[in-house]
Amino acid sequence: MQCLGQYRNIGETNVKKAEYIEKYGEEAYRRKQEKDRAYRLANKERVKERYQAWLVANKDKVAEYKHQWYKDNIEHIREQRHNYYVTHRHHVSKAGEKLKLYCCEDVSLIENYELAKADNFVGWEVHHRLETHTSDGERRLVDLSVDELKALDMYYHRPAFELVYLRKSEHAALHMVGHEVSIETRAKISNSLYAKQRAV
Repeated sequence: MQCLGQYRNIGETNVKKAEYIEKYGEEAYRRKQEKDRAYRLANKERVKERYQAWLVANKDKVAEYKHQWYKDNIEHIREQRHNYYVTHRHHVSKAGEKLKLYCCEDVSLIENYELAKADNFVGWEVHHRLETHTSDGERRLVDLSVDELKALDMYYHRPAFELVYLRKSEHAALHMVGHEVSIETRAKISNSLYAKQRAV
């Protein structure tokens, strides 16, 4: 089924590539790839519409194919999940070690620590409150930079109440307050968020 390319058997794509190269040569395969890519770019909307129409017309086939694909690739999927878990676990311990540089107290006292821990700290960042707020909690007119905090000896070994866990998007938004964002940058951010949502 041509529109189910993303659900092919894991090794199937490589086999087809090898067969094509063996039959027509490496250069012909490269030209074919470039031609296909150029066609997709030139006819992006048309390809998308055809794909969506095909999905609607073959809804049951797609569901059946996905189910079969999952069954055929369950071992590979489990291996990927295990590898992700191992990498993830390493990331968590590494984040904990790095955090000790910033906080001179027990890191579990940092605000939102439990929420971040529930997500294994993925997608969370530690924010220094003094970058954006005064010690009284009022928003600064101009943020302090990391270098300025370091020069003031207020960046490393800080008490837990000066730090807070924020989601990456919240952290970025906090630092963007008062900064004008160009239309191009807004479009790039919007496109990247859209791509992430489609991937999920």
